[in-house]
Amino acid sequence: MRELMTVRETAGKLGVHRHTLRGYMRRGCPFLRASAASKILFDLAEVTAWLSDEAAKQAAVADRESVRGRMRRLVAPAPRTLTRKEIREATKSKRNAENRAKRGQWKLTKPAKPEKGDK
Repeated sequence: MRELMTVRETAGKLGVHRHTLRGYMRRGCPFLRASAASKILFDLAEVTAWLSDEAAKQAAVADRESVRGRMRRLVAPAPRTLTRKEIREATKSKRNAENRAKRGQWKLTKPAKPEKGDK
């Protein structure tokens, strides 16, 4: 399925910087550039396949271990990132748990009130 996006949106979707994306375009990445408003028409499956092939080629000819490792990470599937809602829920539940622990601790350390008959 082909999608039409701006350069910035496309770079965000692929997880790269927009200048890196333009470099990919110069090297022959299968983007079809539309003329209006510098939008890019592309098929995500084709682009992903091209990127993994390109990274594999670069890893094969890399002379330094650090470059080879970086290229291998490019080929590896990216971990799923959390959505804003998931992050908010996780931090909220963590905060709630911390607050509950604090309240429970406060109740435990609170001095006992004397009985009315005891003075």
